[in-house]
Parts: sequence; C-alpha cells; structure tokens
Amino acid sequence: MSDTPVLTADELRESLYDQGQYADCLQGCETALQASPEIEERRNLWALMAWCWYRRDNLTGAKNRARDAEAEGAGHHTWALECLLAIAAKEQDDDELEAIAAQLGDTPVALNALIIRAMVSNDVLQLTVSDVFARTLAIEAHTDTPVRIGNVLNNAGFFTHGAGDDTEKLAGIGLIRAAIHHYGDTNWHHRAGAHYRLHLLYDALNMFEVALQELLLSAQLWDAALGRDPDNASYRRKRDSVRSECDRHRGISDD
Repeated sequence: MSDTPVLTADELRESLYDQGQYADCLQGCETALQASPEIEERRNLWALMAWCWYRRDNLTGAKNRARDAEAEGAGHHTWALECLLAIAAKEQDDDELEAIAAQLGDTPVALNALIIRAMVSNDVLQLTVSDVFARTLAIEAHTDTPVRIGNVLNNAGFFTHGAGDDTEKLAGIGLIRAAIHHYGDTNWHHRAGAHYRLHLLYDALNMFEVALQELLLSAQLWDAALGRDPDNASYRRKRDSVRSECDRHRGISDD
C-alpha cells in the first residue's frame, strides 16, 4: 500500500503549484485522480494540471486537461477557462481570445491575456498605455490574490516597453516593482521574469548599470526556479538565455 498522501486540488495548488514545483504537482494530481474523487474535485484537479503543463510550456497538455475540466460537469470551470484564455493569447488565436475574454469579463487573467497578445500585435485590440493603466488600477482595487495583482501590474508595466514614451516607461517600472512586492519571497519564475523586464526598460532608458543589476538578479532567480522544478525545459531555456546575456554585458566571450 502506498504511503503517498492524497491531497486535494487546493492543497496541491498551495503546497506545490504556488511554489513552482510543477512536476511534483502533476504527480500529486495523478495520485488524487486515482482515488476517484467526486466530479467537481476531478475538474479542479484537471484544471490544476492544465496550469502545470502551461507553466512547463506544454500547450497541448495544458489544452487537453483544461478541456477535460470543461467537458465534465455543469457550467464553466473558471480556472480551466482562464488557462484556455492564456493559451489562446500565446497561440495568437484572436477569435478564441476575444470569445473567452468576453465570457470571463474584466478580470485580472482576462486583462493579462489581452495585454500579452497586444505586446505581440496590437492591430486587433488597439490597446493604449493609458487604457491599460486605467483598467489595471481598477482591477487591482477589486482583487485580493497577490499573484494575480502582481501579474496584471507586471504585464501592464511592461506594455510600456513597446508602446510608451520615456515617461510612461518610468511609470511602467513603478508598476513592475509593485508587482515584485506582491509576488513576495516565493514565485521565483514570476520575479525572474519581472526583473528581466526591468532590465529591458532600464536599458531602453539608457540606464545601463542598473539594467545590468536587474539582469543579474533575473539570472539568480531563474536558478532558484529551476531548483524547484529541475526538468522544466522552459525555465532552463530562459535561465540560459539570461546567463548568456549577462556574459555579453560583462564582455565575457564564450571562449
């Protein structure tokens, strides 16, 4: 008989997913599913698995598990639907993106997906910096989940990199620093990405020394994220890319 404890989706999310331990979280979900939970708990577990696969950059796996959660049970499963929205943004599927965003309404996850899509191409959405700032601040006032607040502040801040003037970039830096505060002492991958974005914004403002410090901190945080999910190929690619960029900034050759 296995001594592995069977945890609920909420327990797995708090103890493993929120700590960036996605491989262990996926295994915990599989163990919980083998215990034949009730329908709603199965949906919760599938939705959690969808986000684990999404964080590991496996969009096919994420989409399959999110659709499992959506297919069984009455009504939409919000977390699964949010994952499908995030996938649509990454895949640049504007029809799917707009349809799901309309279902979810003005939520942090919906706004994040729209901003992420607009960073690549703003032709369809035509978001402005002032509109993004206004919607972000309105959502922040009604959101009590620190990571969700952090994510919307992070994306809104970085939106200025491609769309804002120098004054707006400085405001964007402030939003990203607020995001890092909301991420706290964990959420290593979110913090790593946020510091890398600060590097890009400072670099665009010709503040090269502080840009390098942000880059070095990003590399350290990617190391910490990998320590918690060592087989995460997406994390490894990002960490290696940041490390290479650190070397270039320092003038160190590969030889």
